[in-house]
Amino acid sequence: MKTALNYLAALVAATVLTSLLGSFFSSQFVLHELQAIGADISLKTRLSMTIADLAILQTLVLAFGAALLIAFVAAAACAKFIGGNRLFWYVFAGSSAVITLLIVMSWQLQLMPIAGARSNLGIAFQALAGGLGGYLFAQLTRPTRPE
Repeated sequence: MKTALNYLAALVAATVLTSLLGSFFSSQFVLHELQAIGADISLKTRLSMTIADLAILQTLVLAFGAALLIAFVAAAACAKFIGGNRLFWYVFAGSSAVITLLIVMSWQLQLMPIAGARSNLGIAFQALAGGLGGYLFAQLTRPTRPE
């Protein structure tokens, strides 16, 4: 049986993964758009900007964590009461949490808080980050089978 500490550790791991991937994807989308308007982006510049963008994690990691916590509680309820594949529920919940968070933050702030999510494809990649966070959470919390 999993303890609350196991679930907390899994939530932290999923939040960190989602945040790191979200930041990475955002950086790459911004750099792509700069290249599209003619900016010369060297590999050194790409790497330094990607690393520098990790600084936004201080702000976003808490928002991602709160959104994932709510989503994973909902996923657990869906898996228990609706049934089906629990992995599906957690991946879906992680993706949905990130999309919902971005929509709510965009509505509140009157701008998209993650520059790389200002296009549909950018939002899809942010959702992918959340889905992968959900996948990690599901794997780390999967039930153990009695021997």
